[in-house]
Amino acid sequence: MSKLGSFKVPSLIKKRRIDHGLPTFSWNSLRNVEEIGSGSYGSIHRAIYDKETVAVKKLKGESSIAKERFLKEAKLLFEMKHESIPGFLGFTENPYSLMMEYVMFDFQPFGIEKSVTNIGEFYHFIDHEFDFKSFADVLVVCIRDVVNALDYLHNHSIAHRDLKPENVLVSNQHYCQKDKDTFARIYANCPIVCKVTDFGFSRSLNTQTQSILQSRTEDVCRGTPVYMAPEIHNNTLKNANLGDLKRTDIWSLGMLAYAAINPNLINPYHKEAEDLGGPLTMDTMKLFTQIQQLPAHDLKYESLRVTEWWQLEEVFQMCAKFEPSFRPSTSEILQVFNFQNLEDSLTIKSLNVSQSTALEKKDNEFATIMQLSEDAEIQAEFDTNADLNINERCLSWDDLVGIGEETISTLPLKINAFRDMTETYDPVDAKAILTSNNLLAANYELSEECVSDNGVFTGLGRKELFDALSKQDPTKQGNRVGLYTCSPYTFLVGTNNSSYFLMDTHPIGEDLGGNGNGILVVTSDLSEESCKLLIQWLLKRLKSSGVSGDSAQSFAWVTEVHDIQVINSDEDVTMLGERRGEEDTETDTQMYATSDVAESEPQSPHTCSSSIEEDLANPTYVTSMRTPTITVLSDSDDSSEGNDVPIDKPARRKR
Repeated sequence: MSKLGSFKVPSLIKKRRIDHGLPTFSWNSLRNVEEIGSGSYGSIHRAIYDKETVAVKKLKGESSIAKERFLKEAKLLFEMKHESIPGFLGFTENPYSLMMEYVMFDFQPFGIEKSVTNIGEFYHFIDHEFDFKSFADVLVVCIRDVVNALDYLHNHSIAHRDLKPENVLVSNQHYCQKDKDTFARIYANCPIVCKVTDFGFSRSLNTQTQSILQSRTEDVCRGTPVYMAPEIHNNTLKNANLGDLKRTDIWSLGMLAYAAINPNLINPYHKEAEDLGGPLTMDTMKLFTQIQQLPAHDLKYESLRVTEWWQLEEVFQMCAKFEPSFRPSTSEILQVFNFQNLEDSLTIKSLNVSQSTALEKKDNEFATIMQLSEDAEIQAEFDTNADLNINERCLSWDDLVGIGEETISTLPLKINAFRDMTETYDPVDAKAILTSNNLLAANYELSEECVSDNGVFTGLGRKELFDALSKQDPTKQGNRVGLYTCSPYTFLVGTNNSSYFLMDTHPIGEDLGGNGNGILVVTSDLSEESCKLLIQWLLKRLKSSGVSGDSAQSFAWVTEVHDIQVINSDEDVTMLGERRGEEDTETDTQMYATSDVAESEPQSPHTCSSSIEEDLANPTYVTSMRTPTITVLSDSDDSSEGNDVPIDKPARRKR
């Protein structure tokens, strides 16, 4: 007899099976089972079930906690019905497994024997083997699908809590087996489908959030920490509620967008970890989040990030906020994708002519702004007041189109005698030619807001242009015109009728909303979003014309010195000298500018400079500026006083 006493043979009572209300399947009914992935949670298998290819997720281990979490995931999948979430097909307890629709992207329609299952595999494969010239717009669809899925989850009070590339499946099964013509037609409308999966760590309104930090931290250590929010790394997420968890999803979405637009990097913070000379660990991630350092972009795809991928860059910037309360909601993020087709989001008005249809039309972009307010031409064309001023009177867009057409057709004949037809002039040189040959009645200058050597297709270049256009000087509100230059192009850009506009006198094709002639592009308002849309159209237009990504750009508002007063008498000159504190003057004929904003206040007169370069270098010369009425003189040269630099062709400026 045992020292512990005698043992009684147990009578085993099997636990009563609970009906979970889920559709079930038998593991033995699966055919051609093949493992295609595995992890600490278990394994993923591809199999045939009822003559259909399916994906089966099998649990590893027998712990009750793991089974409970696995069952919760099955219930969530069963309840969710969305095109960007895999369809749930069945559940079994022997062994613990759940069955879903099989999702895969097959490159066979493109002539390549390769298939991938998640978005990370997708963009890494394309980056490594090819490039993104053909697939660039596909990534925008991918992230849009993810945002749609996350929006659905959040609206149903579910936080995902493990959003990363491995959990975003990619599929093109909707056209893989189609004939060539059908494939092309379907691809044009839906090139790829993405589905968010793996809800093992998800939390819903009906699930308590106890031990959230502990379970999450354990998962991060075993997985990829770079997609987790700063508040998790810094252990500042206390007593988390569903709203807190949703905001961690938004951060993860931002990092997912970053990874998509840097497909040559292993993951976010990869470069930063390399710079520290070590692996990317929880400690290094905690360091980055504590000093609030975002991952830096790689230069390889910089031009795509400001053109085809601009919306994904916007998502990254919106979501990657270290303060959780500053992060947007999914509905706000979705607004970014409302402008997928720029031409549909802008008002496009085609001109009836372009520079290619006008005689000797080369290099007359700058002349467009001269004609904009040309008194005689506007009076003849529209039978309006010869003092029409875009700053004081809103032009209709049709009128603006008419002015552009008139300029293209007639102005080259007026200026060709004063320029070298083999040369390309920038705006400052062009203005100097017209001024020196007494072709201008107005006295104005170019106020350069953006002169940058940063490439036109760089993030810094785009930001500089946005700042120049959107940050209005409160003393110069109203309708304005300016010049944007990126060699060899110069465009008229401005504000009119409470909208931004851009006029391009070159031939514009259907891909940009044109019909082969010049074009006028108009935004809906003067909001920051509208400014960004206009800039994106501009960048798209330049890229379609083959402009190099490292080309420099510049933008200048055109402002006019008005209310010019001519002083002829010695008495007036003496009074002027006294007001300036000067004892004498070099000439008895001077001009100075007065302000129509505060005419009652004394103004400081200044001697007119002899060149536009000197004007720009002397900011005190103009005391009040407004958008110009720049008029080409016909017979009279009365307004040419002060233009005492008789040059026919200015020296070429280095840009």
